[in-house]
Amino acid sequence: MREVRRLGGIETTEADTAGRSQEYEEHCGWTDGGEWSTGKARTSASLTEQEQQMNKVHELTLQLQMMTNERNELRAILANYTNNAVNNRQNSEREELKMDHQKETSELEKFPKEISQDSSRSKELTEKTNSYSRHLRERTQMKEKVGMLREDNRKLRQEQIFLQKSCEETKRLCEEDLEKIYDLLTKQQQGHQRLEEQLQSLLKQKELVTQQKNLAVKLQHHFTESQTRFEYLQHEMKQTTAQEEIFLQIELLQQELMCQASEPPLSPIPTNHGIHSFAKAVHRL
Repeated sequence: MREVRRLGGIETTEADTAGRSQEYEEHCGWTDGGEWSTGKARTSASLTEQEQQMNKVHELTLQLQMMTNERNELRAILANYTNNAVNNRQNSEREELKMDHQKETSELEKFPKEISQDSSRSKELTEKTNSYSRHLRERTQMKEKVGMLREDNRKLRQEQIFLQKSCEETKRLCEEDLEKIYDLLTKQQQGHQRLEEQLQSLLKQKELVTQQKNLAVKLQHHFTESQTRFEYLQHEMKQTTAQEEIFLQIELLQQELMCQASEPPLSPIPTNHGIHSFAKAVHRL
């Protein structure tokens, strides 16, 4: 297991330290005998390389910031689609992606601070010629950081591509769900319309039945009244006919009596037929 040391907020290992010490000795011009060679002549070249490395670090920091902004925009887009998640599997995958992004974001937020600290240290080391060893170690560490940043940048690009594909798939699924919901709503609306039409038809039928029932009641009442009136008229007609017959018989009897009175009587007693007819007429009255 490698021993990890942290110098000025930057992690390093013993192997890195040994390699950088050897690089420092070769850079400063120390020979195997420990003699000083052309270290002073290489100081200006080393400072130029340091400035180039600082410029590269600054450019990578800007690129990292741009990728972070793009990543935040994609996270915002993903958050909008998360509200309309299709199933639990995608939700769990998104939660895992969010956790990974949060971890990487926290790590990425630390990188600019560490880079600024390393930059300030590198400026101090340019003013102090007696601290080349520390400066070389930090420069090597910065190279490693740049490699890490490049690797993170590559991972972020891969994640960006994956998120774009996930967003497109989520959008497609949402559109399919919206189409299904629209079809269901259309069918439901058509069913409501059919039910309303049937209800209106039933109400019309009910109204017709009510009207027919009321008409039947009125006709029944009118028929009852007509029947009562007919019976009454029939009774009156019978009475009138009977009275007319009686009056007719009385008149006939009177005429017969008058005829008998004008002629000499053949018999002193009236006929039985006339008396019987007169009795019937009186009985009817």
